[in-house]
Amino acid sequence: MVRLGFIGAGFMGQLAHLHSYRQLDGCQIVALAEAKPELGRKVAARFDIKRLYGSHRQLLEDDGVDAVIVSQPYHHNVELGRQVLESGRHLFTEKPMAARLEDAQLLVDLARSRNLRYACGFMKRYDPGVRLARRKLDELREGGGLGRLRMIDAACFLGDWLENPGQPIRSDEPAAAEPITPRYPAFLPESRRDLYDHFLNIYSHTINLLRFLLPGHDLKCVSAHHQDRGFLVVLRAGDVLVSLRGVPSAAPKWQEWATFQFEKGRVHLDLPTPLNRQKVADVTVLQPDGDGWIEQRMVAPVRWAFLEQARAFIEAIEAGRGPAAEGQACLPDVALMESIFQKLE
Repeated sequence: MVRLGFIGAGFMGQLAHLHSYRQLDGCQIVALAEAKPELGRKVAARFDIKRLYGSHRQLLEDDGVDAVIVSQPYHHNVELGRQVLESGRHLFTEKPMAARLEDAQLLVDLARSRNLRYACGFMKRYDPGVRLARRKLDELREGGGLGRLRMIDAACFLGDWLENPGQPIRSDEPAAAEPITPRYPAFLPESRRDLYDHFLNIYSHTINLLRFLLPGHDLKCVSAHHQDRGFLVVLRAGDVLVSLRGVPSAAPKWQEWATFQFEKGRVHLDLPTPLNRQKVADVTVLQPDGDGWIEQRMVAPVRWAFLEQARAFIEAIEAGRGPAAEGQACLPDVALMESIFQKLE
């Protein structure tokens, strides 16, 4: 039984992570560190967490904790993650790993040196529909049934990312947490920090997803453009051109997809609303059929990506191996996002 400690009990901590881990048989949530005392007491009561601490340092002194879930804004990942790993605990953080490649590398090196599991919260990799698309794309690339992969279009235009996932416990009380200073790449001017935060918050998911669906391909940035908070980025994966684009919108439904265009057909992936627990990615394949065409919809079982991500982390700890979104596998994401902003017009 893996004994879990949580650092942070905010919106995502409650609705995504605490909700998921408490459903698993292989773990028990034994401790919570929350800098807002009233919020901590109410969340601990709702999720039946026996040990409540006012700071993460107190939690890390608890010998009854095997692994720690850090549900905090990503700028907290490096300092909190470093302390968790140095205390000898397995670590899960929100995405992205860090704002700077050297900070992300620090966490990976710490985890490796102590033989600890370190996973990052790219839950889209665990969506059963995404996994189904990955298998289909692998089959097409190996078998050549649709010819050569020519181009990929990945887009995220946001929209309603919640779809009524429930109400978390909230509190307006001030937090007593230690301040953490954000660390940005040395080349990034202060005037672009807010834009960088927005890009990493949204499109780190897209970049990680593309790399998951293109195993063995090294994504490189060709050009990058932005207007307000809209982005158009051109990438290259070998001889395949990749467009990454998006802009915030107030659409009534979530809008995110990826289309893989082959010489003789395509695979299209529609991503679900992130916090909708009843939907998975929708996969359609267009391919020749005699003198015409056939479009096939591939249906995956409905299992929430956040729950599958939690399950993978616990199984990785039990098996002594890395989860699908382990830190080492996510390092190229940080390097690519830095290179995009180095080329950004």
